[in-house]
Amino acid sequence: MKPTLRKVILWASIAWGIILLLVGVFASFSIGANDTIASLVGFFLIFILPIIASIAARRIPMVSGCALLASVVAFLIGIYATGSMMDVLRVLERVFVWFHVLFGITFIVFAKRINNRDVDGG
Repeated sequence: MKPTLRKVILWASIAWGIILLLVGVFASFSIGANDTIASLVGFFLIFILPIIASIAARRIPMVSGCALLASVVAFLIGIYATGSMMDVLRVLERVFVWFHVLFGITFIVFAKRINNRDVDGG
């Protein structure tokens, strides 16, 4: 993968993380008395972790990609545990989950390409 394309994707993921964080801060969500911990964990996984992972992907893309994919899985499990399968399906309709998956897979591909280049000597 060309270094310029990699830089564009990394900058796009950082921009997405910033946009998502702003949306999360200004979105209408509430932290209820019964599920405060679950709400905070969900907020971290969906709105804060992507920007951290996107910045870290410059140095450790495999960890960043796995963290993004794991955050989606943990968030969906949390939604299922506190709600129902219909709630999970409603969340899967949202685009932010799929961007997490897209950037997570892209970061893992970056790491595989870097490792293959190191092994091949190029």
